[in-house]
Amino acid sequence: MARPVKTAVQREFAYWYATPKRLRVSLGLPLSETQFAEMKDVTPRTLRRWKEQVGFKEMVESFKLEMANDSPDATIRKVGKPEPKMSVEDTRAVLSDDPVLTEGIPEDEQKYLQVKDTLVRMAMDGNQGAMDLYLTHYGKAVVEAEQSDFADYKDLSDEQLVAEVCQMAGVEAVSGWLADRAAATV
Repeated sequence: MARPVKTAVQREFAYWYATPKRLRVSLGLPLSETQFAEMKDVTPRTLRRWKEQVGFKEMVESFKLEMANDSPDATIRKVGKPEPKMSVEDTRAVLSDDPVLTEGIPEDEQKYLQVKDTLVRMAMDGNQGAMDLYLTHYGKAVVEAEQSDFADYKDLSDEQLVAEVCQMAGVEAVSGWLADRAAATV
């Protein structure tokens, strides 16, 4: 029988898993399970096991509902008093809402995450100033990261690019892809 989800990293994985892919980019989160596993120093197999644990799916759904309720486009709202508009002074980061998720994170990094989360929430709530600030600060970093990913390849010849692809994907994978592609064009 699968064991229930209980560690901070497992809960963090559930939260990451619930986060829409488009937000992962803007929040600076890993984009794939493999990247998440590398960042947390666990294996992809461990992540697959965690997804099968008792309570994981429910936790993901709970996080998704929480995110949906925080979205300005939400069609489902929490029952009760409407939430007041956020201000930097009284808003805490999602991670700090659950002390288990912040275990092992240095205090200064927690404060950074709180500020960044507040900025994201305010931007998603339609605050134009927050949107501009986020894009000015983090948008530039995303573009620079993408540019640096391709900078290594911009001056390579076609032959050198093919050699790089073969080294990364494997000659067999490239040969198989080329054969499939050739067969599809006939």
